Amino acid sequence: MPRMDAVFLIASWTVTPSRHDELLDALSGLIGDVAAKQPGFVSGALFESSGGNTVIARIQMRTVEDRQRLEELPKLRSALRELRTIAQTHAQRYRLVESFGDSDSA
Repeated sequence: MPRMDAVFLIASWTVTPSRHDELLDALSGLIGDVAAKQPGFVSGALFESSGGNTVIARIQMRTVEDRQRLEELPKLRSALRELRTIAQTHAQRYRLVESFGDSDSA
């Protein structure tokens, strides 16, 4: 399968169960109201662990430049600072190497 150029920002958030819903709501708003409206946005997704103490946020951007522009938005930076007061994050940037099937149809 050919290599792909899609760029992902994936953040794992560790949260106490009492603040789980608050974190999900905030991340949903951040992806839907900020990231999704930016040039180069491809998709976003939220995943939660069965125990409720971990939330994964995934944002796919078309290019590295699109991702960099997104990360530099003052509104995004401010929201992420605020989110770090309710949960710990471990964010990493990824480049899609290979994909199998349609990951958005579940």
